[in-house]
Amino acid sequence: MSTSTQNKTTLKNILELYILDRTPSKATIESFRRFIRIFENDTQIIHIEDIDKHQLNLWKHKLLQRVRHISCNTYLRHIKTLVLFAIDEEIIEENPFFKFRMAKVPDKPFKSIEHSDVHEVLDFLKTNPLPPTWFWETVILALYYTGVRRRQLIGLTWNDIKFDKLTIKLRSENSKTGKEWDIPIHENLLPLLKLLRKKSQKVHGCKNKDINNKQVFNITLFNERYKGMTMTEEQLSGFFRNLSDKSKVSISSHRFRHRLASDLSNNTHIKNVQELLGHKDVKTTLEYVSSDFAQMKLAISSITPI
Repeated sequence: MSTSTQNKTTLKNILELYILDRTPSKATIESFRRFIRIFENDTQIIHIEDIDKHQLNLWKHKLLQRVRHISCNTYLRHIKTLVLFAIDEEIIEENPFFKFRMAKVPDKPFKSIEHSDVHEVLDFLKTNPLPPTWFWETVILALYYTGVRRRQLIGLTWNDIKFDKLTIKLRSENSKTGKEWDIPIHENLLPLLKLLRKKSQKVHGCKNKDINNKQVFNITLFNERYKGMTMTEEQLSGFFRNLSDKSKVSISSHRFRHRLASDLSNNTHIKNVQELLGHKDVKTTLEYVSSDFAQMKLAISSITPI
């Protein structure tokens, strides 16, 4: 390209313009910064004008040597978003992603968790404690009854829990889609949340109003082995990895989301499932729902006989 370096725009500068214009969440901004660092380190390209289809293909092949296909596409989509933004802002004219092929993602097994597995890990915790057992039981059942994402669970404050209305507010800053909405509290989850609040107040030494801005799920209050002042997404994921290894049951926070979607799809309209999970498109919700042969058999038997 003949454009001089002086007149070129760095990816980091594009990101700053994007942040001002689109106001993405803090987590999204951190993701963009991380993927820009990876792109620059892998390609030695810092200016958006220097990106072309050939360089993108070279980067894709380099990424596939160390990450999964789906992760590779996540990296590429972040750079593509900045490229399309730069085109909209007339910073560049040509789209290097035109006719570019993303990594072909192999069909992946449906990742949910069976009800029997949930019972198994809860029973496992009673005999093989990962202290404090009551805290982790509450985490597991909160995920089971709400289907919230890891980031949303960690981001909850006591001000988001409306005990009088029996709802939980999922704030936009913790949402993948930037959406804010309320979900109902299951009656079985309610006493566990009240007990967690009571124990949290005791550790904080707070009255009811003083605890409202405190984190709901904070393992650092109850186990000094966990460092920091607040619980992190990495600590939550680490717990589930540890639990999976010890119990021999494949379990993660996201599997509960699939479980809830499948359960609810048998009892309510798919639109309600979409609203509960906070998906923008119902097609995304359908990807979370597993087929149920018993339900298919029941549906077939209901057909009017000829």
